[in-house]
Amino acid sequence: MAREDERTLAALTELRPFAASVIDVDARRAATLVLTLFRDMGATKGEILEHTDSSALLGKRVESETSYATVIYRAEKVHSYYPYSSGRS
Repeated sequence: MAREDERTLAALTELRPFAASVIDVDARRAATLVLTLFRDMGATKGEILEHTDSSALLGKRVESETSYATVIYRAEKVHSYYPYSSGRS
């Protein structure tokens, strides 16, 4: 599980949207979309605020464990428009 988490968290924090097809997340297409949008909006990297798993939350080792992570993204430059908009409000 640790190796999968490392690969997944690296793809998420490095904003690699097309790595989402090979990482271990529940909604790969959604992850691809979100990472692409964040990158297009100026985010350059993500920061892991918290990372845990179901064993830690339950206080006992479980056979099939799920990992949870909170990642925050910051944009270096905030866009005043969405790059794919038609220009209309």
